[in-house]
Amino acid sequence: SVLPDGSVLVVGGSSHDATACPGGPCKTAERWDPTASDNGKACTSNLLCSSGFCIEGVCCDKPCDGTCEACTAALKGYGEDGICEPINAGTDPQNECSVVGTGACASSGFCDGSKAACASPPVGKECHPASCIAETLLQPPSLCDATGSCIPSPIQSCSPYRCQAGACLSSCSSEDDCAQGHACTNGTCVKLKSLGQPCSSPLECASTFCVEGVCCNALCTEPCLTCAAPGKQGLCSPVAAGQPQAPGKSCPGQGACKGACDGNSAFCTMPDSTTVCALASCANGMEQPEGVCNGAGVCLLPPPKSCSGYVCEEGAGKCKTSCSGNKDCVSGYVCQEGSCVEAHGAAGQGGGGTGGTGGGGEAGTVGAAGTAAAGGGAGGAAGSEAAGAAGTAGSSAAGAAGAAAAGGGAEGAAGSEAAGAAGTAGSSAAGAAGSGTAGAGTGGVPPVPPLVAAEGGGGCGCQLPGRQPSNAKAGLGLALLLAVRRRRPS
Repeated sequence: SVLPDGSVLVVGGSSHDATACPGGPCKTAERWDPTASDNGKACTSNLLCSSGFCIEGVCCDKPCDGTCEACTAALKGYGEDGICEPINAGTDPQNECSVVGTGACASSGFCDGSKAACASPPVGKECHPASCIAETLLQPPSLCDATGSCIPSPIQSCSPYRCQAGACLSSCSSEDDCAQGHACTNGTCVKLKSLGQPCSSPLECASTFCVEGVCCNALCTEPCLTCAAPGKQGLCSPVAAGQPQAPGKSCPGQGACKGACDGNSAFCTMPDSTTVCALASCANGMEQPEGVCNGAGVCLLPPPKSCSGYVCEEGAGKCKTSCSGNKDCVSGYVCQEGSCVEAHGAAGQGGGGTGGTGGGGEAGTVGAAGTAAAGGGAGGAAGSEAAGAAGTAGSSAAGAAGAAAAGGGAEGAAGSEAAGAAGTAGSSAAGAAGSGTAGAGTGGVPPVPPLVAAEGGGGCGCQLPGRQPSNAKAGLGLALLLAVRRRRPS
């Protein structure tokens, strides 16, 4: 019932307090003032608290029936009695919490202290460190989820940079900091160029070969290969037949012996000994045979050949091997019977002196000497035989020497026979000098053995080597011999 001061008398309660009820439980009555707060005061029933909540033996401001909350300072670990608040973190005085999850992701098993709840697993906590799982792949740290599990994070690509020490690089100081296929340029990794793209350095190319201004698939240094052929840029391939096209490349050799590309091979094809590199020619009267290539770019010239007395034909570049006249022979040689022979082996052309005419008896005068060093002139002819005994033979002229390039001279003519017996022989005319023209003279003698010019000579106008008889004796002997022959019966 409501009392005059506005408080309410509450009856029908019971108490087991031995002091108040020594004979056992007894009925109780309590005065309740709805206008006064009694939170924190000891109570035994909700009816005894103005809030209507008797919690943990004290009047509490609210039911305080949540997990990890309490109304006494002893349970909470702080504050005042009568106020329902979260229990301190790391404690669980009422054994309400349990461990959730495993390892680094497991909960503490206590109250969390910030709310009326048990501590949850550390969601988002790093439970496994980041790592590089490939050159350019990063495995970021693994994180805890709400269930207490360690969950791997999605893999990340570091390209164009590399992954180092569990992190992606963001700048470069060398190619080692860049992903494969990239180059470090001004601190930044840039993608390398593919085959055929323009380049100025091998570092720009994914192939590492910059050839003839383009990225190439090979070093391509051979002379007959190129990396810039139309339609094949970036592919090392043979050049068209001919000379190398790439800058700085060439085939060795000179002229006809210079190598060339065949359109298929990487190296130059070199002319060999089947290639004539110098035509046969004449030089200083000698034959220079044709030159041929040696297979290494050099033209080989054989040593000059002597023409052995023959002239070398300029047009043909060869020595003549026969002659039809002295024009086919060099100086100092003459043409005899189709061959060029040395001139001192040929008789001079020209007549010897003719014998004197006249009666027998007196000897003719000495014939004049011929010129040069070839055959001698003829001796004087015998005296006439007109009468009686033979006239005295005319003296033989000195054999006229034939010219150096001519044939032998002719014998002198016989003296006349007009006189009678023992007529005196006429004088013999001087033997004419042999001319220098080619060919044998009339009455000449063969050129072998060589003729020697000398004063006097044999009866035939020849001078035998090593013998030098006197003019008179030789002429007399010849005249007597002719006279005897003419007197013999036929």
